[in-house]
Amino acid sequence: MGISSLEEDLRIEDYLNDKLQTISDLNGIDDLIHNVEIQQKQLKRQLQDISVELTEALMASKNRASVILEKIEEFKTQQKNANEHLVTVLYQNTPELALCTIKSPMEQLRRIKLTHKYLDLLKNVELLKEESQKHLHIDPKLSLEPYIRLKNISKLLQKLHGPTEGSAVHLVTYVQESTAQLLVEIEKILCQKFEKLLEDSQWPNSEYLVTDEWKEYFKALLELQMLDETNAKESLILLPMRILTQTFVLKFRYHFMSDKPTNHPNRLGDYFFEWFLMTVEKWELFLRGNAGPLLTAHFRGSPLSGNSIYIDPVSAFITSLLPVLREKVESLCKNISSQPQLMSRFIAQVMDFDDALRSKFGYDGGSVENGWCGLIMDVLPSLFEGWFAAEKKFAL
Repeated sequence: MGISSLEEDLRIEDYLNDKLQTISDLNGIDDLIHNVEIQQKQLKRQLQDISVELTEALMASKNRASVILEKIEEFKTQQKNANEHLVTVLYQNTPELALCTIKSPMEQLRRIKLTHKYLDLLKNVELLKEESQKHLHIDPKLSLEPYIRLKNISKLLQKLHGPTEGSAVHLVTYVQESTAQLLVEIEKILCQKFEKLLEDSQWPNSEYLVTDEWKEYFKALLELQMLDETNAKESLILLPMRILTQTFVLKFRYHFMSDKPTNHPNRLGDYFFEWFLMTVEKWELFLRGNAGPLLTAHFRGSPLSGNSIYIDPVSAFITSLLPVLREKVESLCKNISSQPQLMSRFIAQVMDFDDALRSKFGYDGGSVENGWCGLIMDVLPSLFEGWFAAEKKFAL
């Protein structure tokens, strides 16, 4: 509020009355006026300084307000742009725009996670391989468990990655190859160990005694062979039986496929058919008493439990010996294909042999419904025309 002229006069009057109370005070009036002028100048300077400071403060305040306003406008602009972008994503072709926005980073994230999983899987594969290989030369039977786990991983990968992509293709291939390679190693060592056991125990002899170790190797070879789904569906020679019959195969080749008198073509099947039947008959009781329970226990409850060449040890033994017999029969057929009398006689021998296998040992070749077709089906394609012509000529 401003000071009125009357109040200002009263203040001056009070000031003068205070300073000029006596006559002697008039002598110092010049000093008084000088002091008043000095104070007036000081007040003016202070007023000017205050005015300048006020002006500067107002300018600074104005500048700050301007900056704040600019930032407010900038924020409003950014918010507006963000809102417009959000509206675009939400209401204008939302799926396509959203997918375009997040597809690349999500794909990168997926690949990173997938890479970590692949690395973990490869680590497990290597650990299982090492664990299985560690047991191979000490106790190969123990190598089956880690192999089975590796086999399951391989099967799972094939199932999950039908149409594989990128590195997944190489991963699946690597695991499959590692599994197959390990199977070959295990089979090789197991077979060698079983062969060594048979050799050390002087197999075969009439007083041969089966040990627990013999049974363990027999079972391990069965288990290993049946891990292959292809083997489990097709008729085949059982792996332990193939090893048991190796000695008999060698004997057969020595007597009937070398330069021995027993291999004379004119003798046809006089010797080797009889040898085959006598060998099976000789070892029938041994096979049923020792291999029989192992086969029954192994295939119990499986789809192969009704197949004789798996559960019947004698049928399995015969199946294992038949390939070398077929080889001999085929070779003989070629040698006598131009000799009708020998052909006719040999065909009769083959049919008698087939009947003997069926009647003596109940051999059905693994086919309960149709039975075993016999070796005659291997002979007829090469000898039938010549044999039929000879028989027809003889009949006429």
